[in-house]
Amino acid sequence: MELIVHDEYIEEVKNFFTSSFDGLVNLTNKYINIMTDARENGFQSGKTADALKTFISQVSMETSDENIAADVVSGSISQYCINFLDQIDDADKELYD
Repeated sequence: MELIVHDEYIEEVKNFFTSSFDGLVNLTNKYINIMTDARENGFQSGKTADALKTFISQVSMETSDENIAADVVSGSISQYCINFLDQIDDADKELYD
């Protein structure tokens, strides 16, 4: 049985997920800015304004620097790819020593 691991492919996968999740974080931040603008300039009072304020607060809290799920997932995937390649390199170095 033969196992072939293409380091370049693993690196491409890591980069794809990192950039995808970074894009998700950027889109979420733009969305928060749009909703904040709508709240400040469009819905200044009433039930809709109150609901929008609560919604913005919740989304902002869930996407704060410590809690951005996309960043956590991106970092985890990146580290997983790096660890995987390191483990493969350690396992196959016997073949090249």
